[in-house]
Amino acid sequence: MKAITVREPWASCIASGAKTIENRASGTNYRGPLLVHTSQQIDTPAIFDPRVQKALNLRQGSVSHFDHGMVIAVADLVDVHDADTIPTLTGEPGTCCEPWGQRMHGVRVAKHLVLANVRRLAKPVSARGALGLWTPDEHVVGQVRHELSEAVAW
Repeated sequence: MKAITVREPWASCIASGAKTIENRASGTNYRGPLLVHTSQQIDTPAIFDPRVQKALNLRQGSVSHFDHGMVIAVADLVDVHDADTIPTLTGEPGTCCEPWGQRMHGVRVAKHLVLANVRRLAKPVSARGALGLWTPDEHVVGQVRHELSEAVAW
């Protein structure tokens, strides 16, 4: 089992089932269960993004409480592709995975991590994160498995 650390509010958007694409600078060959872990930092401007407001059911300009350093959901990582390898429906410049997929990640073409079957944990599980995909320890995995028995599927 692998995990990925994501800044809030993006992690909560994934846990809500709305955000099925995670944008990264590099890809992975891993496919399977992926723990969604919240970082210690918040992407504050993102709280006001209309997609986030809608996904988290926030009133315009309101701020929600976010957990830090917690596994909040499990998703299945089902695909990884370059943002420019799958054409858009209109054939115009853009991204294949709108509205969440970005075409660029910094100066590189973004890698889209495609997520499915999101299960929000009944209670978040504390864990230390890391950059990139990382392997959680057995204690965290055990706690997550316990919480999955109470999870809500989206």
